[in-house]
Amino acid sequence: MYRINHVSWWKEELPSEEEMEEGRKNLDNIDNKVDFIVTHCGASSSVALYSHGEYKPDILTNYLEEVRQKVNFKRWFMGHYHDNHAINDKETILYEQIVRIV
Repeated sequence: MYRINHVSWWKEELPSEEEMEEGRKNLDNIDNKVDFIVTHCGASSSVALYSHGEYKPDILTNYLEEVRQKVNFKRWFMGHYHDNHAINDKETILYEQIVRIV
């Protein structure tokens, strides 16, 4: 509803399959364990929870959902939604808020 191709976003912003595969390989190389994940968008399930189902999944949020399910992470920060909101104890939307991470 908010994202209109060639008006408010462009499909070229999405990662290619090759770029997503590179991300998968890089995460595999470190046994899928990281302290922090910082992305613009969130994973499909996180976005659905935050938006009460209003935001629909796309190729990027589905890829991030794959990452969410596979990777052992301590915290995930995202900013696309222009809000300061804790989705759960590990995932946080940041907009104007500043948080200490170390």
